[in-house]
Amino acid sequence: KKLKSKKAKLHGNPNWRGGSSFEPYSTDFNLELKLRIRERDSFTCQECGEVENGKSLHVHHIDYNKMNCEENNLITLCEVCHTKTNYNRDYWQARFIEKLS
Repeated sequence: KKLKSKKAKLHGNPNWRGGSSFEPYSTDFNLELKLRIRERDSFTCQECGEVENGKSLHVHHIDYNKMNCEENNLITLCEVCHTKTNYNRDYWQARFIEKLS
């Protein structure tokens, strides 16, 4: 079984966004902000309803812009649901905007 080069895997993937996933997060995206969002969302995944239990849930940037740390752009997700948001980004963005409005 041949392994593709790392570069080919990235650039050939339909989800490739020009390397934006490797960009750093804003310094505003800190533990205090993440806790505030998880508290706002009752420590519950806003997609499937999983409740935080011993391991912190993830805080997701709805518009996929790591520098946009406005609270209306952040939502609490479990690891499984957060992973799903890497595909069909337009769908998830619209879905989460609707949930928070």
